[in-house]
Amino acid sequence: GKSVLRFRRSAACRRVRHAHRYAMHWMELLTPSFEGLRRRLRGEPRYEQQVALPKLLLGSAGRGFAVVPDLMLRTSLVYGFGVGVDADFELELIGRFGCTLHLFEPRPRHLHWIRMQQLPPQINVHPLGLSDRDGVMTHGPLESATNGHARRNQSHLSAEYQVRRLPTLMKQFGHPHIDVLKLELEGAETLATHSLVATSVRPTQILIEFQHGPQGFSVARCERVLMQLNQIGYRIFDC
Repeated sequence: GKSVLRFRRSAACRRVRHAHRYAMHWMELLTPSFEGLRRRLRGEPRYEQQVALPKLLLGSAGRGFAVVPDLMLRTSLVYGFGVGVDADFELELIGRFGCTLHLFEPRPRHLHWIRMQQLPPQINVHPLGLSDRDGVMTHGPLESATNGHARRNQSHLSAEYQVRRLPTLMKQFGHPHIDVLKLELEGAETLATHSLVATSVRPTQILIEFQHGPQGFSVARCERVLMQLNQIGYRIFDC
């Protein structure tokens, strides 16, 4: 009798343990959702840091980017799209690792600024932009829209820029692999991500600046970009 009683009690305990594990499993699944909801309510993307890696923040305040230093070498190749009028990140990256950078900036005003700087020989500047096709892209000033998305302001003159697909640029410059891809494209990150997902190019690190607000990325668009990158194997190490 004792043996049977002990068995039944053990089975009951196992059911309790299984129920507890089942509840804990669901809590583990729901906790990121709750945290994502809290982030959304704060006006931030649901996605947060997904992997813990050593990281190094470089660049000026407000325009800095983090890199994983363990993945950086002197032979590392960096592609940067969109520089603006601040090259502190690029200069610090070279100072730390001595790597080679190819900067792509099709906007005449920013391109003029870059070429007026005393840049080290590791930096190569190209008057080209990134797109999902090779050719010419029309780009105009951004204005706010009622749905929170940025749209082109048709009342102002637009500019035409030479753009290339990422594989086209890599073939042109003879680069089989990119170690760091930096995207700072003022709202064109969705197009750039689409062009990346549609190819077999997989940079080791991708650094993206999302500009939120009435003249930039909506939170929903930012989440779609991050989801696409998750689907092809990337995980967030800094945000």
